[in-house]
Amino acid sequence: MVTVALLALATWLNAPTWRNSVWLGMSLGLAILAKFTALFFVVVSSGLIFAGYAITFLIQKPHKGA
Repeated sequence: MVTVALLALATWLNAPTWRNSVWLGMSLGLAILAKFTALFFVVVSSGLIFAGYAITFLIQKPHKGA
């Protein structure tokens, strides 16, 4: 379930629609309901995913010349 929740997070980051938001919420809820320690793995993995997106954004961001 943690893998599904992380896939839903990555999908939501690429296209934050209502459908993807519901899918993300349901998958996170089911992962935590299945095993509470999934919360730790989801938080840590989500942080790594957000860091990867931030680094990608900073690398692809056009820099204005001085």
